[in-house]
Amino acid sequence: MNGSQTQDKSSQTTLDTALTPGVVLDTNITLTECEEWFCVNTKRSWKDTRNAMIMSASIGIACLILFGLVRHHCKVYRTRLFHPRVAPIHRPPPLRATWNLFGWVLDVVNINQRTLYDTAGLDALYFDRSNLLMLKVIGFVAVVNCGVVMPVNYLLGDVITPEAIIVGNMSPSDKLSMTNIPIGSALMWIHAAVVVLTTFFVCALLYVDANDFRADRHAWLGHSIQAPRFEDEETNRSTTSSVATQPASLDGGSGRLKSLLSRQLSSHIQEAECSACEHELHEESSVEEKSDNFDDFSRIHSEMSIFQRQHVFVPGMVGSIASSRWAVKAQQYAVIVTNVTKSTCVEVSTSFRSMFPDVIAAVPVLHHAIVDKNLEKLDQAQLSLLRLEERISTSRNPESERMKKMLSRREFLKDKITSTFSAVKKAQEDSKLDPRSGYSYIILFRSQASAAIAAQTLLQDPGGDRGWNVAAAPAPDDVNFQSLWLGPGQRWYRSIVALLTVAFIVSFPIGIFTSSMVALSAALCSKNSDILNSEWYCDNDGDGKQSFFFRLLTAWIPSLLLATWNAVVVPFGFAFVALYEGSEITLSGIDRKVFRWFYLYSCLNVLAGGMLAGSFFSQLENIIRTPSSIFTLLGYAVPQSSGFFLAYISTNAFMLEPLRLLLPHGGVLLWFATGCGRRFAWSGRITRDISAYFSPRSQRYGSNYGTQQLIFLICLVFSTASPVITPLGFAYFLLAWLVWRYQLCYVFIRAYESGALLFPALFSRIMISLLLYQMFMSFYLLIKAAFVPAFVLWIIVPPFLWSFHSHCTRCFMMKSVYLPLAIAKEMPVASIPVDTYCAPQMHPEFRGWASEVGKAWQGYGPFVRKYV
Repeated sequence: MNGSQTQDKSSQTTLDTALTPGVVLDTNITLTECEEWFCVNTKRSWKDTRNAMIMSASIGIACLILFGLVRHHCKVYRTRLFHPRVAPIHRPPPLRATWNLFGWVLDVVNINQRTLYDTAGLDALYFDRSNLLMLKVIGFVAVVNCGVVMPVNYLLGDVITPEAIIVGNMSPSDKLSMTNIPIGSALMWIHAAVVVLTTFFVCALLYVDANDFRADRHAWLGHSIQAPRFEDEETNRSTTSSVATQPASLDGGSGRLKSLLSRQLSSHIQEAECSACEHELHEESSVEEKSDNFDDFSRIHSEMSIFQRQHVFVPGMVGSIASSRWAVKAQQYAVIVTNVTKSTCVEVSTSFRSMFPDVIAAVPVLHHAIVDKNLEKLDQAQLSLLRLEERISTSRNPESERMKKMLSRREFLKDKITSTFSAVKKAQEDSKLDPRSGYSYIILFRSQASAAIAAQTLLQDPGGDRGWNVAAAPAPDDVNFQSLWLGPGQRWYRSIVALLTVAFIVSFPIGIFTSSMVALSAALCSKNSDILNSEWYCDNDGDGKQSFFFRLLTAWIPSLLLATWNAVVVPFGFAFVALYEGSEITLSGIDRKVFRWFYLYSCLNVLAGGMLAGSFFSQLENIIRTPSSIFTLLGYAVPQSSGFFLAYISTNAFMLEPLRLLLPHGGVLLWFATGCGRRFAWSGRITRDISAYFSPRSQRYGSNYGTQQLIFLICLVFSTASPVITPLGFAYFLLAWLVWRYQLCYVFIRAYESGALLFPALFSRIMISLLLYQMFMSFYLLIKAAFVPAFVLWIIVPPFLWSFHSHCTRCFMMKSVYLPLAIAKEMPVASIPVDTYCAPQMHPEFRGWASEVGKAWQGYGPFVRKYV
């Protein structure tokens, strides 16, 4: 008994000596307890993070080298250079053939914003800009925190002495964080100043981008393309085409528009719309010359370009003579009306005609779910027939029994195709009588001014009190048709199911689980543990060093598990729920909703859960033993909870980004597994099968923005408390910018074009991240007894962010949804064809995307397919 008391007294004396002059732990905690529950774990956490970086970097370098070796030999890395869905005028510049493994980096860096817009569109351009914005912000944050905050923590802080690092096994990284700043120190004014400086810098960059967004979107929306009238074209076409060699004059009537195009890129956006016109006309002519025989070729795969679907040709009139032709954006002459359950098409049309004499028609959104199912059957039967024909033509024994069976099978498939085609035609006619075809309408106008005014009106059922939902129409390629077939009752119960599912995904404790694996392994391998104190896992040969399995489980596996969860379960789950809910009428709206939910998940699950597990839970036993030391213990533990996030960001930066460059989507694995396009017995035998192996995928903007903002939020929140995280964040965004720019130009193909409507959502989320950054630092300053700096942050940052966000929303975001009426009035009067917003599978010629219409994420399997 006396021996034990002597040991405790000796340990306490050693602890007081090691941690002087800043005594921060409660005197009831002995050195043995500190080593076992806190000091040893923090030292191991730093080693685990270092080991995770080494393993991730090794795999990442291997991926980069392999990509450099195979990129010139595999079509999957050059899809947009030759795929028929990409018109030649929209294809990126060819990649330079070079022996240099990293020569693609020069190709990517040399791509300017004009080229990126011309080849991938405004949505892709603004995603690239967002990556560049994050790179600038994290670069600034890294310079400020590593150049100012880190030296202050290391050189001026005096909590953790060199003796404490040796005796207590404290991590050297602790001296680089705010852990080394004494409680109540005036040095924390520097940290508060860095928070204010970072907030102002980010807002300055956002102000420039918001101003650019308004100009670019106005240029994208407000343009008209005039072209000479061709003698052989005298009627309007229901499909989209354009034929122009020069942009419309911006003088005179369009002078207001010219004043908005203050930036060179904005002017280029308008000119680029014009330069694509002539090519699209020739493309349409060549399509019309193709055979309409459905037995030979499935026309549901003859997809039209984004540009084609968004524009229509209208004749320009001088007196009563058509003197020229104009290509205009169809969405500028239309509004969409939903929640119409008791009124007929005539009543809807009459309601709008009574206020707007230039209404062309009220077009019902037909319910074509049965048409889609029959089209899929037709497509599968045609594909089976093509494969069978190939086997028949290559058979060596035409008189064999097998040949007779194949010939019989061919006749069966031909009969099935004929009957299925008849079923498609019948389903098209039946859809016009389906009650669900009257829930939503597209109202077409002759002028943009009337459409802009109508989009902001409040209407209701004649003689009733049910309000109609009237909004500006999206582009024809951006319509989510399946959500327009739902009635109010269906929307209500689906919203309840969606809310519960999203709440489950957001609250599922994956962040707590993964970040707790480090503490779990340390507890299992502690000296007092009888559960799993095995040499094969805890200690190699008894030399006190961590085993490979221990490092793997505590450093690499948790980060990889969280990254996999965030890349698969979360985005696909949110996308499925958003499609099922049916509240978004656009494909871009699905992505915006996924992004909003993903950001909520990032804040509540990953960030808050990771911090809770890494700080409070790791010190829970010490807090229970000595409640009076709670703030002292949290003052140590909060910055050190960034250890898990260090491993997570390093895994994303050094391994997952290079891996995504090598495997941009699952089709790449299928491409390699089937012989890289070669015809083998186990792979595709016809051209369509071979092309399907590298079929392009669309961009998952909701998921991509969500992952981007998750990393940004983590780096920003911990940037000042633990500055060592910022260089890793900079490395991640540098690689992400290069990888995404390459894939935007050469790999992924657009499923829609919304005109960068995701930018306002991104803008608001960055504002929230800045507020969370300030809140985290203010609470941490309170824990460190820096009450005045914490109070000053609350006075300065939140009011500034509120006023800045309100100003930008009022001046830039709201003015970017519609064109100003003064400009809309100066746009040409047009007669939009009534079938402009007709779903392609309802068109008599099946031209367009057919059953693929309504898929925000094309090419990603049944998890996010159309859900009706």
